[in-house]
Amino acid sequence: MTVDVNKKAADFAAGMNKRYAAARVKCVAACKASDEKKKKANAEGEKRGMCMKDGGPVPKTKPEDRVVKLNFVVATSKVTKKRTGKEQAKSVLSGKSWTCASNHMADKARHVNISSEIPKKGDKGGFDKKSYQDKPKSCFGDGPEFAWKWETFKSEWAAEMKKQGFKNYKGKDGYGEGDAYHLELPDSRPKRSDAEVIACMVEYATQTRVNGKKKNDQFEKSWAKDLKKHIEAAEKKADPKKEGPR
Repeated sequence: MTVDVNKKAADFAAGMNKRYAAARVKCVAACKASDEKKKKANAEGEKRGMCMKDGGPVPKTKPEDRVVKLNFVVATSKVTKKRTGKEQAKSVLSGKSWTCASNHMADKARHVNISSEIPKKGDKGGFDKKSYQDKPKSCFGDGPEFAWKWETFKSEWAAEMKKQGFKNYKGKDGYGEGDAYHLELPDSRPKRSDAEVIACMVEYATQTRVNGKKKNDQFEKSWAKDLKKHIEAAEKKADPKKEGPR
């Protein structure tokens, strides 16, 4: 039975939105309860002519507007979908990938991104909005504006991954810091003998040895054995003298 990675990714995003929405409802309710507690204490303090322990300034903004809003959505950019060998080489050259055998090349990986609205400080209200959250840690914490702590978020993400049958970019369970939004189906990575994988290595070698593009040291170290002949061929192309006497 063929697994539809698009449906799985959509189900993952929906699942995360459902999980977060439930946590956010509780967080908003907690903010509201805190406001009511302060109002009650302040009123009692006025009667007694003293400051009550549970009193204090009540925020002017509504509880609903003081809690972080998040939306989990399947990425639509071409690079997050199926890639050719040359397209994968571009990701390696940019330092965003460290492999020429990505699940994207088998069309078995997708990215689920986070968009965020983080409440601004002060009584004026409003949100700092980001359609793509490149610093997810900023959306979680211990303060009253956060529905989840960072570790809670990672735990919920891992649970939804398990439910939908996804692995992280390392092919393992759990939130994968480094390429966190990447989700892939298990056992779907192309072999290093695959034609597109070879095309990726050839393109990488050509760009770095012939065209002067910056090397990806991490990639070269882990792929040294497979890359060797392609790098040697590219170096000879760049400097024919390296071919030696005939």
